Amino acid sequence: MRTFAFSFSGFINGISFGLGGFAISLSLIFESIGMNETTAHELLYIISSLLALSSSILILKISESKVFKKEKNLKNLLTYKSRRIVIKYTITNSLIGFGAGMFVPLMTRWFYLMYNITDTISGPIIGLTNSLIGFSNLFAPF
Repeated sequence: MRTFAFSFSGFINGISFGLGGFAISLSLIFESIGMNETTAHELLYIISSLLALSSSILILKISESKVFKKEKNLKNLLTYKSRRIVIKYTITNSLIGFGAGMFVPLMTRWFYLMYNITDTISGPIIGLTNSLIGFSNLFAPF
């Protein structure tokens, strides 16, 4: 069950990242109603920031189980074997996230500088690749 949970987490992460890549195309809609490119991108960043902040409301709705509330000692929460797996998983994902956070945003700029491809084209390409990565995480337990 734990393997499936990690796999599903990777799936959601990949799909969400992919949707973010496709969302950059919304700037074309904003430009079609008369905004310049800079203003369209600024509006897109404001909308995505508001969506990210609003997700906090969903997190606040999550409550702890009664079992966890009774458990005061965090050492007893995870077994030694589970703790090692969770730590390895966390470190790996943190390193991947750090690298992707530095590298992926530069990809759209690189496409533009090297090939004159705007982010409204390269964004969905990157979104598609991340969606495929997300779907491949579903097969990890097998």
